[in-house]
Amino acid sequence: MNIPAIVVWDPAHVLPGVLAVSALHEYAGLHHHGHVGKHIWMLTVVIVAIIGGLGVWYYRRRQSAAAAKLQT
Repeated sequence: MNIPAIVVWDPAHVLPGVLAVSALHEYAGLHHHGHVGKHIWMLTVVIVAIIGGLGVWYYRRRQSAAAAKLQT
């Protein structure tokens, strides 16, 4: 069971990053050996994660405030 799981899991987690960096190289004009694409991609992922986390925090905060308002 481990081998099929690895065969499925590995491409599912690695392939999106590889495709994103290759798309940056192809369409954004970044050089393959400059390794700038990797840093841009990592920065983009971190920024999206922070924005997503703030969005979830804000949504939960509003939901708890609305629930507290209904209880009073």
